[in-house]
Amino acid sequence: MGESNDLREKVLSYLNSVSKAKSRDIADSLGIKKSEVDKVLRALGNEDIIEYLYLGTSYVRIKGKED
Repeated sequence: MGESNDLREKVLSYLNSVSKAKSRDIADSLGIKKSEVDKVLRALGNEDIIEYLYLGTSYVRIKGKED
């Protein structure tokens, strides 16, 4: 459980440092598998912490955070 919380915190920290990101960019930046990032993003989306943006491709950002 601790490992998933660490990953969650890393993803949130990354998202707080950018206006928006693709899941692949998050995975590459953190040096982890995209599938692991996708799991975390799904959970954060279900908790209404992030939102998905569809701008020709899919992005995510902290909910309410503007460019």
